Order: sequence, then structure tokens, then C-alpha cells
Amino acid sequence: MFVNIDWDKGRKQGILNSDYLENIREHFSVKDSGASIKQMYNNFIPSRKYVITPGGRFEVGLFSIIYKYLQSLRIPFQITVSDEFKSAFKPSYPFVDAPLSALKLDLRDYQIESIRKCISHGRGTLKLATGSGKTLLAASLISTIHENIQDHFTVLIVPNVQLIEQTYKDFIEYGISEDIIGRVSGNHEIEIGKPIIIIGSQFLLVNKEIPDILFDADLLIGDEIHGLRRDNELNKIIKKFNTPHKFGLTGTLPDDKLDEWNIIGKIGPLIYEKESYELRNKGYLAPVEANILRLHYKEGPNYSIPTLASPLLAYNEEKEFTNSNPYRNTIISRIAKKTPHNTLIIVDRIDHGTYLEKKIKSEAILKQVFFIQGDVEISQREKIRELMENNDNIICIAIAKIFATGINIKNLHYIVLAVSGKAKIRLVQSIGRLLRLNENKEKVYILDISDNLKYGKEHEEKRIKIYKDEKIEYRITPYYEK
Repeated sequence: MFVNIDWDKGRKQGILNSDYLENIREHFSVKDSGASIKQMYNNFIPSRKYVITPGGRFEVGLFSIIYKYLQSLRIPFQITVSDEFKSAFKPSYPFVDAPLSALKLDLRDYQIESIRKCISHGRGTLKLATGSGKTLLAASLISTIHENIQDHFTVLIVPNVQLIEQTYKDFIEYGISEDIIGRVSGNHEIEIGKPIIIIGSQFLLVNKEIPDILFDADLLIGDEIHGLRRDNELNKIIKKFNTPHKFGLTGTLPDDKLDEWNIIGKIGPLIYEKESYELRNKGYLAPVEANILRLHYKEGPNYSIPTLASPLLAYNEEKEFTNSNPYRNTIISRIAKKTPHNTLIIVDRIDHGTYLEKKIKSEAILKQVFFIQGDVEISQREKIRELMENNDNIICIAIAKIFATGINIKNLHYIVLAVSGKAKIRLVQSIGRLLRLNENKEKVYILDISDNLKYGKEHEEKRIKIYKDEKIEYRITPYYEK
């Protein structure tokens, strides 16, 4: 078997030429669950989704897993790789052994290893558990590169406006001068010309007047890179950046294989990984315990039609039932009233959060209660975050999409998962919010509200699997509505 790898400079993609191409393409594909319906209107619709084109083109970062697949076949093969492709796949920096930038906080061993991997490889994806200090890692990496290369230009993409402000403050706290950091968002004018630009992905997606010079950055770092899904518009933005030096930071990769391959392909191979349980064992994160509160209801939801006939409708009806159920919400309110330290309650709907805010305020009169949703100004979110860092006995209700990504509160002891569903990334990152060390925190607790209903039971099973995978001790406590 022969394999030739070349580089398509115009498309910024690899070209795979092999007598085994079809087999390789098939391995890096998944079944298209919607193909049968599409084929009713177009017979040429393929039944599978591929990441390698019929002509052999593929995203550069996939090379390492393609190579591993070829090795696993145990079939003798000859491979040739062009110099142009090698430079695009592994554009390592020339200062591999240079000292890392001395910031105000000491780096942990795995952070040092991660940065060394970045410098030696030149591009790649880093999967580091939430709470591991990815912002400090990024600051040190950027600072080290800037100290060794003159007139270097870095763009750091974060998911939302609040993270722009938080990252900006963190970088300054770590020792990077505010004079060299620019912020780009609806709240700030475009400060092109500064060596480091922090920009929100949403701003890139909606603003049509981004200067072309932004895409000539020497280094691109994507925070919370799991948001780079195969079919979203952010892919087009990432492709505009000309530099081969791209790094992606995430606490977890998507379950969907196509989404995972998309991230690795566009950003770079997985070059470093550190799981949450490893950091807990070394004392870098706080110990954690989960208590699944399994709620049994006297009467369940009245599904308007059989669940098999319309599962999405039935699922939404079950969510409506749980979110508005007085028994369930009373349990949540009692928990919030009794927890002795700061508590975060995760919900997924505004009306549910609004109801809980009103109910808990009326029942937990000795505590401060806040509800963070989309309409809450960024400055107010920051004030709540700072208030929780410096005070106790605060209850924060938050929409999962807002709070599960990147918000850093160390002084957090309890998290109540009042949200329905099974989304792995949301759950794992919500857990990560809780595990950051704090001087008055010996152990942290997850209170997982589970519903003994059709979809609730399915989702509980999936969350239990995550707890097992993350090596989090858990127990199940049944509650029965009287």
C-alpha cells in the first residue's frame, strides 16, 4: 500500500493519494441518520458523512490520527510526506528550550508540560479539565512567544463578552501589561495595533467589518474550542486566519465524532490531555462528591400523544412538567436555604430561573439571591462574581449556557443541577466550576436533581456514566412526593 501526502496551499488542506483511499475515507466517516429522508428527493445523497473528500483532501490536523489508523492495519505501507505539508502540520517554534515567561503566578507541572508541547509542535488541541488554569497557561504561552519573537501578533478568541473582560483582567493580574492587550467587542472599539487582541467569537460572527489585518495574526488561540462544531459559522472565521500556529483549549471534546474531528482538523492534533480526576488526586482541584436526588412523583406528565410517535414533543412536555412542578421546586428551594456556603443553581430556561429566584428570595431571607441570564449586563455579572469570591451565603441561579463556559468562581461549595437533560459538555464544565481550590473549601458537593420519569431516567443513566468516567463518588437518595 502506498500513501502520498501533499499540501494544497490555496485550500490550506492536505491531499491524500493512496490505493487505499476509499477504505481510509470510510473509516473516517459516520452514518448520516437523516440520509434516508434526503435520498427520497435526491438519489445521489450519500448515506455517510465524510471528513476526507473523494479527491483525498483533509484538514491538516487529522494527519496524526490518519497515520495511527494506517499503523493499526498492520499492512505494509510506504508513506511520503511533502515538506510543505510537514511545515503546515508541525510548524514548531525555533526556541524549544528557551525559559518560559516569568509571570506573577507559578506554573504547575502539567501547565509547563502543556506549554512545552505547544512550542515544540507549533499547533494543536489541549484537553485540560475545567479548573486546571487554562487562562494562566495561555498567558504564559503567549508571553513566552512574544519574548522570543519580535513584533509578534496574537489573537485570542473567547466565547462571550464576559470572558473578554475576565481574561483581560486575569492577564493583567498575571503580569502582562495592559498597554499591549486590546479588547474587541460591542463594548470596545477595535484596538488593532496592540500585540495581543482578545475577541469574542460572537463578535466575529455578527460583525462584517473586521479588519483583514486581524486574520494575519502570527498566533491564534481558541478558548473553549469545543464550540467549534462542524456545521457552525465559526469554521469559516477560523479558516480565514493564515497562520499555521493555532491552539485550542477545552475541558472536554464533543461526543459527536464529526465535531471532534473537525476541531482536531482545523486547529491541530490532541497534543496534551489532563483529566479532572488526575488533578484532584494531585491536590490541584478540590475533592468532590455527587448526590443524585431521585424524585418520584405521585403523578407524571400527561403526554398529549404517545412518546414513540413524537419523542421531541414528549420530551418538551416532560421538561415543562419538571420545571413548573411545585414539589420539585420546593426541594430545590429547601436545598438553597440549607446550604451553609455559596451555592450555584443551574437551570436551562428563563421562566424556571425567574420562578426559583422569587421563591428562594421569599424563603431564604438571610441569603443574597441573584439570577444571571442573558439580559443581565456584563458589568453586573462581574459584580456578582466578585461578590461571591469575597462573601459567603450567596445563591446564584444561572442559565446553563451562560454559566457553564469559562466563568471562574473559586469560592463555590455547592452546585445544584436543576437543569434537565444529559449534555456531557455542560455537565462536566458545570462540575469544573465547583472544583477550583479555595482556602476555606475542603470538599465540594454536586446535588443532581433527577426525575424518575421516562426521559429523566434515561438522562440519569448517562450522567451516572459521566460520574464514573470522571471518577466522582456518587450516591442516590430517593425522594417521594406525598
